[in-house]
Amino acid sequence: MQLKVLTICDRYNWGGASKVAKTIHEQLIERGHECLYLYGYDKKGLPNKKFPKGVITAGYLPSPPLNFLSYNLVGKNLFPGNHRKLSNLIKNADIVHIHNVHDYGFRYNQLVELINQHDKPVVITCHDSWYISGRCSLPKECTIWRQGCNKCPHMDYYHRSVFDFAKRERVRKLAAFKSIRRLKFVSPSRWLAAYVREVYGEDICTIISNSVDTSLFRFDPDKQEDLDVPNFPSLLLVANDFADKMKIDVQLINLLINKGFRLHIVGAHSPYTGKNVVNHGTLSGTEISILMSRCHIHLFMSKLDNQPLVVIESLCSGMMQLTFRSAAIMSMDIDADCIFLEDVTANELLEYLHSKVLQLEISSGARLARSQKYRARFNKDRMIESYIAEYYKLINL
Repeated sequence: MQLKVLTICDRYNWGGASKVAKTIHEQLIERGHECLYLYGYDKKGLPNKKFPKGVITAGYLPSPPLNFLSYNLVGKNLFPGNHRKLSNLIKNADIVHIHNVHDYGFRYNQLVELINQHDKPVVITCHDSWYISGRCSLPKECTIWRQGCNKCPHMDYYHRSVFDFAKRERVRKLAAFKSIRRLKFVSPSRWLAAYVREVYGEDICTIISNSVDTSLFRFDPDKQEDLDVPNFPSLLLVANDFADKMKIDVQLINLLINKGFRLHIVGAHSPYTGKNVVNHGTLSGTEISILMSRCHIHLFMSKLDNQPLVVIESLCSGMMQLTFRSAAIMSMDIDADCIFLEDVTANELLEYLHSKVLQLEISSGARLARSQKYRARFNKDRMIESYIAEYYKLINL
């Protein structure tokens, strides 16, 4: 049975959530399904005419910048998308697949109203904690959502707000999504799935791991060139924008640089310099995949992510991970391929990077075996078939 699938996500191919949404959208098309990808806005809040056919926006041009202002003021989007266009798109779909809608492109209550009006089944992929909180999507260690986000103590958490309406907004948000007759939540991680079940019910959330393009992200010895000082493994750090300090440990990066670590940095606005620092700027996925084959250890510092794509990409490229014991990392079952920052001092880490033990871990043979293991685990075919199975279950209810 051919399905008509409407994917809804604030962005297209920018950030981890939209990259997962894009992969699912493209793989569904490859399997013969009729798909549309509805995004809220692109850079500068404008539609992007260069996006592929079937990738469309249903917002009014002023809505994203106005919602940016409203969210930063009162903690929610106040300006809707094109009601008639949204209604027609939802009406014509067999199933609606929602990803992130908490940036500035959509009003969730408008989407839910139209979904209920047309009685459409919905899959929601939770890429962060927004669906269980009153306002923020990255609550860090905060669990005030369990008490209904009463008197939010972290108004600066993403997305930040001047006035605190989180308690009232959480009641409305949960009531809206619970009103959908045929609804399934999906989480890529066990830890977030447990939180979603705590809020929405035990049977409402299933776990489907994220995936990446394993034909692109794989260890290729032919791509290896000498990027390093002799016998010294190189670290790779990837971020969208280093001006955003939310997922970056500035003190740690400066410490590593001062200790003489060889650091390759990918992303916009990197302020880091030094004789052992190489700033590559913003790179394409293909360019990052080449760099991942050339570098040895992936440095991942965020404690806020759900199931980070860049970690999956680097594992599929055969890289060791230098990281913290965050909920995301610990739920991925990758301990054997991690060096945990909590366990070593900077001097101990420096000594380890010179050791014969690590030389074995980053040898071509070890990297190839690691790459094959994780490419099998994070295969996109497995992810897509799992989602399609959930679609059919909901449609047949």
